[in-house]
Amino acid sequence: MVVSKVVKKMRYYESTLLSTYKGYLQRLIALEQQASFQLVAIRCICTLLDSVPHFNYRESLLAVVIKNISSADDVVRF
Repeated sequence: MVVSKVVKKMRYYESTLLSTYKGYLQRLIALEQQASFQLVAIRCICTLLDSVPHFNYRESLLAVVIKNISSADDVVRF
């Protein structure tokens, strides 16, 4: 299929954006496992879910939030 240069640029931009976003989420989920970064990672994940709930990989974000919803730490549950 022949596509214009504009379409090629847009596809490249979107694929790069998506792969970078996926890497960022993987890093956040990894940081959520570390006690020293847990609060910051959870706050970032909740902010992402609140601001763009329709975006890709929301299932992964929801899994982290649900896992921490019954935490004994009041700050994590907030």
